[in-house]
Order: sequence, then C-alpha cells, then structure tokens
Amino acid sequence: MLERVRLRNFKVCRGLDINIAKLTVLAGLNSSGKSSVLQSLALLRQSYTRTPFAGLTLNGDWTSLGTGRDVLSEEADNDELSIGVIEDGQSYSWLLRCPPDAYVLPIVHSPEFPPPVTQRDFFQFLQADRITPATMYPNAPQRVRDAEELGSHGEYTVDFFSRNREREVPAGRRAPDSRFAPTAKLFDQVSAWLQTLSPGVRLDAEQLKGTDSVRLSYRYSGRRRDVTTVEYRPTNVGFGLTYVLPVVVACLAAPSGSILLLENPEAHLHPEGQLTLGRLLGLCVKDGVQIIFETHSDHLLNGIRLAVKRKDLGSSDVAIHFFRRNLETGTVSVESPLVNATGRLSFWPQGFFDQWDKSLDELLD
Repeated sequence: MLERVRLRNFKVCRGLDINIAKLTVLAGLNSSGKSSVLQSLALLRQSYTRTPFAGLTLNGDWTSLGTGRDVLSEEADNDELSIGVIEDGQSYSWLLRCPPDAYVLPIVHSPEFPPPVTQRDFFQFLQADRITPATMYPNAPQRVRDAEELGSHGEYTVDFFSRNREREVPAGRRAPDSRFAPTAKLFDQVSAWLQTLSPGVRLDAEQLKGTDSVRLSYRYSGRRRDVTTVEYRPTNVGFGLTYVLPVVVACLAAPSGSILLLENPEAHLHPEGQLTLGRLLGLCVKDGVQIIFETHSDHLLNGIRLAVKRKDLGSSDVAIHFFRRNLETGTVSVESPLVNATGRLSFWPQGFFDQWDKSLDELLD
C-alpha cells in the first residue's frame, strides 16, 4: 500500500509531504496542488512502461503535462524536481532535471528497483474530463484490454463493461438493494448502483460486429424487472449517469490490492447521489482497494464520514488533506484533520467546506 507522497519543485508543490491512507481525500481551492499528487503517481506509472526506465515521461497514456518548463515550479532555485513515495514500508525517490523543452526528464537519481505502484495490476487514473454521453464508444486496443485499463478519460469503460459483464463483484461491494441486483455479476451490480443515482435505470453495452465500436444504451424499469421502457440513447439520459459510469465500474471491478486515482468523481451528481458514491468508495476500500481522490463536494466527504461512523471503514483508514495556496508567495500548505470513530473531524480548517455556513450566516444577518 502507498503510505506517503513527497514532491519538491513539482508544479505548485515546492515542498509537499503527505501521508496516504487506504482512502485519501484531497480537498481545496482550484490550482492548489491536489491534482499534482495524482499526476505524480500517474507519471511514474507511465514512465515505467518504457523499458528500460529512461526518465520521467511527461506525456503518455495516463497524463500529458507538456515539457519541463510546465512541471518545474516557478520559484525553484535550480532546474531539478523530485518525487518520493513510501510503499509497503520501503522508500523510493527520484531526482530529475527539467530542461525547458524536454518531454522526458533526465534522471539524476532513481531507485534501483521500481515501486509496486508502477507494476500493480488494475491501476486506474480517471481524470476530471471523462467520457460524456454518446451513442458509440471505441473498442480498447489489445494492450489496453490485457491491462484492464479504462483509459485516463474512461474512454474504454463501455468496452470493458461489455466484455466483463459476467465478472462477479465481491460481496462487500454489492448494491445495498438486492431487488435491483438479482445477481452478483458486474452487469447487474453496475445497474443497481446507478439506480441509487437515477431510480429504475438499467444499462447495456453491445459490441457492434464489423466495427471497432461498442454501443451503450439505457432503459428504465420499476420493481418488476420484466417491465421496461424503450431503449434510450445516452444523449437522451441525464449527463451525470454516463459521466460517473467509469467510476462505478472501476470501484466494482477492481481486484483487492489495486489502486484507483480519481479526479472529482462526484461531478454532475445530485447531492444524494454524491453521498451514495461516498458509501461505494468506502465499501471498495474496505474490500482491499486503495483510493486517492480529489473532490470539491462536502456531500461526498460526508458519505466517507458516515462510512466511518457505520464502521464500513476504520477512522485510521481515512486521510484528509486540505490544500491552500498563499496568494502572495504561491506556496502550497496542507492541513490534515483526523477523522474519529464517530465520523467527526479533529478540527475544521478555515475554508474547508464551510461556504454553506458562511452563506447561511449572511442570509440570516
């Protein structure tokens, strides 16, 4: 399991050192360093797909960050950046030069052996700009299929779903309402969890013979599963369902021991749906999957806190980091409240999901 991430001179993170738990929440205003944590791990992963490891590959399957000038902190006092992780008790660190126009950052120092995160099965990094409703989606290349990757934008999710519909979802992650999930198969379980977001919805995916595409469709049904409406195109169904589909599929299909990196998994969901998604993330982590995600949703955060209170998660299983960027210096600082066994926080940083209280105070003034 990943236990720590350390960044120096990487984008806005001039000196960052945070602990990583089974479930790690990254919060804060935009451009305060949250995505940099996820991107640093994605960069390591994609860089080690090149054999032998020849430097930090800035543009690839998992993330594209440009050139050296795009990733070196503005206030760096030299042209070097470093990334460090602690995983399974072992420390790993990389020191790299940042020539302004380089697409691969040259190595000054790197570990003798790569960390497990660069080799781990079912690694997923789902970025904020995920798939949107469309009639058809691309089939994944064979290399992507073999690695069971959903794509950094979730673009191969529908292909993965169509080919793995019979995969059994572990008992700990199955939908809470068995009426909508008559079997443990991925096909039924994805639909059942989506029904917590849009009651009655069911989805299907069909490989189109003679093409390199797969078709996604939705139907609606009541308690009787044999009574369904006509088939709907994703473009005629709520935007949020398709947008969250890669997150739900990743959480249900991830084997124990895998890692999920998620940007804004709650986007385009109703508050009730965001709360439910927090419960799914908690159940996924309880079942042995490590998740690091950034969010702007207090509803999703509360879903995690409730998971702790319900004992779906231990309080030590959760790490919360609130990022703040100083207006004058550009320096990033992090505050990390602890979660106790009742789901309460040890302290509430100023600016940490407190806008509701501020607005209410102004309305009542």
